[in-house]
Amino acid sequence: MISHLMSAVLDNRALIKWWPQWLENIWVLMWAWMGAMTSLLLLSSLVKGLPLKLLLVVGLYTLLYGICLACFLNSLWIPLIPASIGLFLSALSCLLCIQPSSTETSGIDP
Repeated sequence: MISHLMSAVLDNRALIKWWPQWLENIWVLMWAWMGAMTSLLLLSSLVKGLPLKLLLVVGLYTLLYGICLACFLNSLWIPLIPASIGLFLSALSCLLCIQPSSTETSGIDP
């Protein structure tokens, strides 16, 4: 903390700001929602082929990382790790819950 304050004074740097807790919670929930919507898009017939699906997931995470990096370079701290966890866990849980079971796809009644 002292090093940060000394850099702010001697190097004329801005102090790092952060969002209030309620805004950070909305940020994380927004990325979790985006992960769920992405998984629904991956299950739909709109996105075909594994490379395109991987590109969509990597692109979404790159967008999250880029926003967090740009904000950090402008002295604003926003949560990256909780948003990343929310993004991937919601996408994974939606993919696992919505996957059709083998009995539904084979046409065999139980």
